[in-house]
Amino acid sequence: MDQQVGISRRGFVKAAGVAAAALAGSSLAAGCAPKGSQSKSQGGVDAGSIVWTDEADVVIMGLGCAGVAAAVEAVAAGAKVIAIEKADKAGGATALSGGLIYMGGGTELQTSLGVQDTPENFKKYLSKALGGSSDPELLDTFCDASVDLYSWCVEHGMRFPGTVDETSHVVEPPEGVSLMYSGNERTCEYAEVAAPAPRAHAPEGGAANIIEPLLAEAAQSMEVLYETAGGDLVVDGSGTVIGIRAKSADKGDLAIKANKGVILASGAFTLNEGLVADARGEVLACKKRTAGANDQGDGLVAALKIGAATHSLSRMTVGEHVYMYGALSAGVLLDYRGHRILSEDWYGSFIGRKILENSSNKCYIVLDQPLYDQVMAHPFAKGLPEALSAGSLEELSELMGLPADNVASTVERYNGFCAEGKDHDFDKGAEYLQVLSAAPFYAVPADVGSMASYFTLGGLKIDPSAQVMAIDGAPIKGLYAAGRCSCGIFGEYAGSGTSIADGLTFGRIAGKSAASA
Repeated sequence: MDQQVGISRRGFVKAAGVAAAALAGSSLAAGCAPKGSQSKSQGGVDAGSIVWTDEADVVIMGLGCAGVAAAVEAVAAGAKVIAIEKADKAGGATALSGGLIYMGGGTELQTSLGVQDTPENFKKYLSKALGGSSDPELLDTFCDASVDLYSWCVEHGMRFPGTVDETSHVVEPPEGVSLMYSGNERTCEYAEVAAPAPRAHAPEGGAANIIEPLLAEAAQSMEVLYETAGGDLVVDGSGTVIGIRAKSADKGDLAIKANKGVILASGAFTLNEGLVADARGEVLACKKRTAGANDQGDGLVAALKIGAATHSLSRMTVGEHVYMYGALSAGVLLDYRGHRILSEDWYGSFIGRKILENSSNKCYIVLDQPLYDQVMAHPFAKGLPEALSAGSLEELSELMGLPADNVASTVERYNGFCAEGKDHDFDKGAEYLQVLSAAPFYAVPADVGSMASYFTLGGLKIDPSAQVMAIDGAPIKGLYAAGRCSCGIFGEYAGSGTSIADGLTFGRIAGKSAASA
């Protein structure tokens, strides 16, 4: 997910109104109509009098990685499938990503390239990285399915012919590399918990080669309605989801009956500022949003109206991708006090979260002239905010508005670590330890308003069968979810490729579960 989409405040009032309606609807439990009353869903659709325009066993809303994975499995199970997609083509946010799939535990590719990993080691890293709000049952499901997920990807047309890169830390794979690091696996705090192993699997052809082979296979046996937006779910008197309303660009209003189940795979709610403001409003200070154009939370809102439960709506990836700019990681990141707060070579989501929580409004990366020259020679440098510059650290401190004594002592301490070759505060990689001594000095703004982007991780609460749960703790019959429409394994963001792997894993499960209902 790396398309950066801006959204103006003009859309806030409208989005907030939608959010308020959705959250009000979430207090209504599915299936609570009084005995003998007219059968009607809490979303306002009269199930008793509805005229169905289409019918299938399984209806899928959204065709990103989760939706296409669900379609493949539902079709394979013999179900008649109709998929609706708001855009004019499949792919969603997956199609805009670097195309990494985070898999571990000893996949065939890991083993063939000499990488040692076990399911338990894989689980230990993810458990630490995802944090305490991750659902442990879903994490177990995800990790246990990972080796098989790799085999499934290969079986369905993805190829991983390249080598392993155990030195770089990248978002997008270099040419000829199929396996690499993409999280915080090698940093001290995480290496103490689990042996580091590269787990970002890069299919040949990138993100397109995730969507296209899966879609091509499923499309032979299902109907796909593009430029069709999903609307309210239709729920019968027993609380079972039996269909969905939709609006098609060329067919108008639709009512699609689902004899076995509806699968919501419609993406994140990153661009719904009303919901974002309610869940974690401080992220709206971020300069950018990392999202697909339709990440408005349509599936989430539809499910909230019938009493669906959510998990970790406040969990959002705040990316400060310092490591992407090469030598920038060799600088010193200072908070509003002039202190270091982290290892500058951390993965972007870990840096972003730390800055947001500790120094969101004033934060800088200090460089000297040689480092600044290296940074500006990097291809991504044009995306950096304009740096402050001064002939001394004291003058630079004044420009930054940071305490000069703290800045001087922090840089002095850091330079001592560089001379020794060991970062005793945060254990930054030795390759990034470079003395800051050659004037002039530069300060690159690193507060969330200058560099950061965000996307949402929380969503509908699901069980290990990908069935959506109601706020009373019971599963909602006939309703499944996967991908960023649901919460899945998150928690925090553990590294590039985890969202796609989560979507594929629970998309597969949702397709199987719905088809066998």
